[in-house]
Amino acid sequence: TTQETRRKLSTRQKVLNLIDENSKITRVELAERIGVSENAIKQHLANLKNDGIIQRIGSTKAGYWEIADK
Repeated sequence: TTQETRRKLSTRQKVLNLIDENSKITRVELAERIGVSENAIKQHLANLKNDGIIQRIGSTKAGYWEIADK
């Protein structure tokens, strides 16, 4: 449905906005701030990575997110 698509896009945009604010934000923090499950965040991050919009720099624990074309 278009409403579901819109919700996904807004969640995706919220993920990007939060990463932009804090590149070291964790999946748990993203899930809490946006109000979705950690698995939903994991999927959004995977999609953003696959689309070439974000990339993980460094390790899972000590690394950070980088938004492409910044």
